[in-house]
Amino acid sequence: MTITRTIRVELRSSTWSPKTPHSGLIALNGTQVLDILEVLLHVAISTAPPVAYGFELSQFWPWLRYLPALTEGPGLRLRPEWTDLDSHQKTVLSDDFGMGASTWLLSRALDLTAFAPTNYVDGRVGPPWLYLEKSGKCGPSKSPDFIGLDGHGTLHAIESKGTQTFGNLDRQLTTGKPQKRNLVVGAPYTLGESVVAGIFIPQSNAKEDALCRIIDPPVVQEGGVTGSPRESVPLALARANVSSTLHLLGLPAEANAIATGEEATTRLTPAQMKRLHEEQPWPDRPAYKGIQRTVRFPRSAGGVGGTAEGVRAYVALESELLQDIARGRGREALERLADRAKKQRPNRRSKEGRADLETPTGTYAAIEKLDSE
Repeated sequence: MTITRTIRVELRSSTWSPKTPHSGLIALNGTQVLDILEVLLHVAISTAPPVAYGFELSQFWPWLRYLPALTEGPGLRLRPEWTDLDSHQKTVLSDDFGMGASTWLLSRALDLTAFAPTNYVDGRVGPPWLYLEKSGKCGPSKSPDFIGLDGHGTLHAIESKGTQTFGNLDRQLTTGKPQKRNLVVGAPYTLGESVVAGIFIPQSNAKEDALCRIIDPPVVQEGGVTGSPRESVPLALARANVSSTLHLLGLPAEANAIATGEEATTRLTPAQMKRLHEEQPWPDRPAYKGIQRTVRFPRSAGGVGGTAEGVRAYVALESELLQDIARGRGREALERLADRAKKQRPNRRSKEGRADLETPTGTYAAIEKLDSE
């Protein structure tokens, strides 16, 4: 039995005027069923940075602890005990779940093959293909959270917001408008959808139900900046995804080398390779090497097809990719993944309290609930 919660999606179609929203976004309007384990995988993928310094929260897999924070449903809602936590922890969950739920919904709706943080992609690509405007009002660092690539080669921008206060939802959507306006995409790429998605996650006593509100604020882009792009968007996306996963695997130096374009200088040692566990989740598909984490809950999480006593997660990279990095052939491997990201969709599987996700950019992630022993 899959672990699901419902959320109402409200697409404010009037904000697209005079154009029409993507058909996948239109299909989201109404009540949607979230696969919670897949959402948690998206939290992991969306919050792991390509370049890290060792003190980020995402380095410690906090997303594994979110499952028992939810009520038994059917709607997405937080347990009564959640109200006793400090405001900082509440903010972190709002941000993480806002990213995880919105990227899960929008990746499916827009048929995304890959996505990565916009600031990182901007730094790897540059004008005139993709860059941020130097806006005094917004600042050069302001940008949408993510750039995504679909199977037709079109780029999509996503700004994610999360809150546990219903009255703050529209205010957060408003703050996302200048971040979206600051992005410029030029030939040979085209920008498809550029949306701000706000997620309201109600606490136990909230009158309102969970809501995802999606808007498309108007954008006026000056553009016309010339330059020499460093690398293609698909290559930057592949580089971001691989480096983020390497951080989760506990290989920070190698991850930063990939992220900064220094893959020719890095090697994986036999000892590093040996400690990675190998798994082949699908027949006739690539084998992966990675690590596993298990978290036991202090109390059972109910309403998830019985009770969950904990969760176990597995994050990995393709064995062939790791071997290429070990032999100093990281660039060739990244080019291969970039080409794959242009046309291959993610592979998903969700059943019996387990979710598996295989990306075109070489990452495999799985999470399963643990029943009482």
